[in-house]
Amino acid sequence: MKKRKAIELIEKDATPQYELPLVRKVGGAWTELPAGRKVTSVGWRDEDLKAITNGHVYSKLHTHPVLEEDTEINNRNVLADPLRLKAAKMLGKQAVSDEEINSLTYSPSIPSKPDFVDFISDKNNQFMEIAQRDPVTGKVAGIYFFKKTKSTPFIPRFSESEKRDKSENIYASQLEQYDSNVVFDSKRKIDESQLKSNQEYLNRTVETLGLRARYVPTKGYTYKQGFGFVKDDKKNKDSLERKVTSIIAAGCLVSSMLFSLNNLTGNTIADLSVKTSSFIGAGLFMIALIAGFFWFKNRN
Repeated sequence: MKKRKAIELIEKDATPQYELPLVRKVGGAWTELPAGRKVTSVGWRDEDLKAITNGHVYSKLHTHPVLEEDTEINNRNVLADPLRLKAAKMLGKQAVSDEEINSLTYSPSIPSKPDFVDFISDKNNQFMEIAQRDPVTGKVAGIYFFKKTKSTPFIPRFSESEKRDKSENIYASQLEQYDSNVVFDSKRKIDESQLKSNQEYLNRTVETLGLRARYVPTKGYTYKQGFGFVKDDKKNKDSLERKVTSIIAAGCLVSSMLFSLNNLTGNTIADLSVKTSSFIGAGLFMIALIAGFFWFKNRN
């Protein structure tokens, strides 16, 4: 049986508005982890996780929502948590406010402190992946990959009595700094200086925890530091330029052939002389060659 890719499973999820957790034993197939799913959080029972992994080393993936700015929302109530949606329907009210829509649009998809804590507190969890997904269309824009190394510490979750000792632990201290200085929730576009700071704290946390990290966009997207994955305007612009260049090249080539053909048959175009027609044909042919050169260059 062919293994289904994580992106395929994520994008076929019938409820993309809710965060989705997947898990697999290393070398195995992705399986959906039973969980309490909400728009901006997801929780599962350790018993369910252990039942799937059975003590083996495993990878875990979950989604983070980012609503594309150009995504059309026909019914914003689908972006409400299940219980809240039920209450809103009973009261006949709107379940999701404009501020919450803005938060889904402008809040970064980078890992949260709980994501890192959950990752390093389980020895068998060797790989963590976070997929950024549009909660309306279900489209995956990119995936964060994190891998433990020999220098990654094992830190059990802190109990209330241990919290006073956190400052003495460099790993816990770094996670506290990360949580305190990174903007995870925003109702408006975050300025570049804060995004730069977000990325610096993310890099520092990854380094302190001894992790290897890769941020891989899907086709048509690029990674924006400190935020997440956004549509790659440069690639879209290059694609448009290639289309325009190919049209110019083809048009000039056909036109030059028409002028050359008329010269061979002795016919004239718009009372132009054979010499003038030859000059125009040659000029159009040169334009076609130049346009073709740039088309091939942009393609590569």
